Amino acid sequence: MPNAAWSVRKAIRKPSTSGPARQTAFRSAGSDRSGHGFESIAKVSHQVTVAAHAARLERPDRIIFDLDPGEGVAWKRVQEAAQLLHALLAELDLQGLLKTSGGKGLHITVPFAPRHDWDTASALAKAITTHLAMTMPDRFASKSGPRNRVGKIFADYPRNKRGATTAAPWSARARPGIGISVPNTWDELADVEGGDHWTLRTVEERLQLGDVAAAAPKIAQQSLRTFELDR
Repeated sequence: MPNAAWSVRKAIRKPSTSGPARQTAFRSAGSDRSGHGFESIAKVSHQVTVAAHAARLERPDRIIFDLDPGEGVAWKRVQEAAQLLHALLAELDLQGLLKTSGGKGLHITVPFAPRHDWDTASALAKAITTHLAMTMPDRFASKSGPRNRVGKIFADYPRNKRGATTAAPWSARARPGIGISVPNTWDELADVEGGDHWTLRTVEERLQLGDVAAAAPKIAQQSLRTFELDR
């Protein structure tokens, strides 16, 4: 991906606008206490619960790419898309954390020090998504909507606007099978068979391996200064 860093930096220097501010909310799912693994999921979910303070809401500390496959996209393509995004982030001196979505795709979270506003974070996510679509249009879509991503993957950057939501690590999804959004190491990706690889019935075994999301604080202070975005 030649000139990736240049393309992203150029794109995010453009002024951006955002809609009316809305209260940030977190999606919760899986209220059914039946089935295996509920107690373990409840314990881990409690550990990632965030006490939101008003001042901190104006300074996001992460961006999230929801790799959402369109109709006809094989799972192998989703895995490859995650690896490609992982490589692009590395070129931009950023680390990304991987997890299953609990649904159809994968989530890649990029934590950083909370020094920038929502417009900055959203612009960065959009610039990266646009670069992927421009350099690999056969794999990535730049616009949302089922018609725009047939046979392609959309890295859902609008989830990084103020007030948007996404599935939290270890949360259960309200859909058939009750898939769990499970943090993974990058080495595990090849063995993951779908966004809902782990469910409420099978996640207990995965929990025995430990919570790889615990590594997040170690990279939470990575800086976006590479992109000359300080305001």
